[in-house]
Amino acid sequence: MGRSDTPENHQWANQIAARIQADIDHPDGGFFDPTLAKYLEIKQLTTITQLRNLKQPPKLGELWHEFVGWKLQTKQIQKTTYKKNCIVYTNFIKDFLDYSLNLDTANNLIKYLLVKQSNCQQIKKLFGLLSNMCQRATSNQRLTLDYFQEGKKTYTVTKKSQQLLRRL
Repeated sequence: MGRSDTPENHQWANQIAARIQADIDHPDGGFFDPTLAKYLEIKQLTTITQLRNLKQPPKLGELWHEFVGWKLQTKQIQKTTYKKNCIVYTNFIKDFLDYSLNLDTANNLIKYLLVKQSNCQQIKKLFGLLSNMCQRATSNQRLTLDYFQEGKKTYTVTKKSQQLLRRL
């Protein structure tokens, strides 16, 4: 019950157990509270209505497509760049596009990308783009955190990978 093992707390627990047993044994049968809130004086913290009003984080795909559209609209990228590169980046994250962007989704995506042995340069660039996307969403108050900032800083392409890419 979250209390220390003292004689006073033993007495308190025994009193609660007696109240519960009395309600269970009551001839009317409707006195027992299976939530135990009645006995432990637990106050209801939230209601279902309050939970419905909580804002769900946006889906990764929603943020990604808005971000890419914004980059096109503001002429930060050209349509040819979009056709050539953004589709490739979108394919890297396609399995995660329908998930709400939160810490778990970001961590799973990061793990997924870190396992890939090829396309290291593109993955490094993708971490930067995802971080920029989160920063934009944070400034627009759609997110509260840049989930990819560390990935952007720490993901490195090994020299061997760079040498292999040059040979191809």
